[in-house]
Amino acid sequence: MRALLQIALAAALLGTSGCRILRQHEGPTAYVGDASINARVEIALVQNSQVEAREIDVHTFQGTVTLDGVVDSAAMAKRAEQITRATPGVKAVDSRLQVADSPSPASDPP
Repeated sequence: MRALLQIALAAALLGTSGCRILRQHEGPTAYVGDASINARVEIALVQNSQVEAREIDVHTFQGTVTLDGVVDSAAMAKRAEQITRATPGVKAVDSRLQVADSPSPASDPP
């Protein structure tokens, strides 16, 4: 009876959270590795005073980190990419960061 309960529990777990992992032919350690990389990148961005980390979304899949969001300057976007590349475990960086348009003096109403 206990073995049947364990099988039912395993099937329930695979039916919810585990399917994503199994569909992509990765083990649970790959998922945990991505979560760990994601956390390290987020911490590194928060600790850097040249980056407004709260404006950047970080997502990691198979060691590739995607940065998404709107930042104040091209320099900030470049710095965020550098920090991400230097983070242990990162295999590649897909930067989708956009630089916010700064209002030009000519477009301001008089």
